[in-house]
This record gives sequence, C-alpha cells and structure tokens, in this order.
Amino acid sequence: MQTTKKWPIELINYRQSSIFDGYEITFSINNQNFQFFIGNRKNPFPFSIKHQFKEKEICTICNKMIAPVPVGQQLCMEMQKDLSSLLKYFQKYNPEIFI
Repeated sequence: MQTTKKWPIELINYRQSSIFDGYEITFSINNQNFQFFIGNRKNPFPFSIKHQFKEKEICTICNKMIAPVPVGQQLCMEMQKDLSSLLKYFQKYNPEIFI
C-alpha cells in the first residue's frame, strides 16, 4: 500500500487510453474503486477522477451516495480538488509509465 498525504492508495493499474491521448489509472482507497484520467502522454495533465463502484454505497472520500457503474461513474468532487497532487504522486511512484 502506498499513501498520499491524504489517502492510502492500493491496487494501482495503469494503461494508455484507447479513447484519448493519455492514461487511465484505476486504483482503490478503503476498498472503493476510482478511475483517474490523465491527458497528453508527453506532457501529462490531470482532468478528472470518477467513482467506479460495484455496489451502491457512500464514498469514504466525498461522503456522497454513489450508484454502481456504469450509472455511478460520477466525479469525486473531493478528489477533483487535488488532481495535481494525485498526478505527482503517481509520477513519483511509477515514473516509467510517464516516459
């Protein structure tokens, strides 16, 4: 388990997006799944982070009731406030992905 200043992040999976020039990173925090979208492979920038829950439940980060995917793929507004820090975190612990 790796930890940002705010959250314990686990089960990280990186992949280049087939839809846009960038990356999709899936990970979990407190056994809840999230999907982080990063644009531009050469000069990455964060643009959104969504819940990706299997069941209807309250997000431990934003305290919002989230429906399961695909309906529940809503932005996590609390994490949206910290996109730059999350990108730096993923770049620090997995720099080979961003080459």
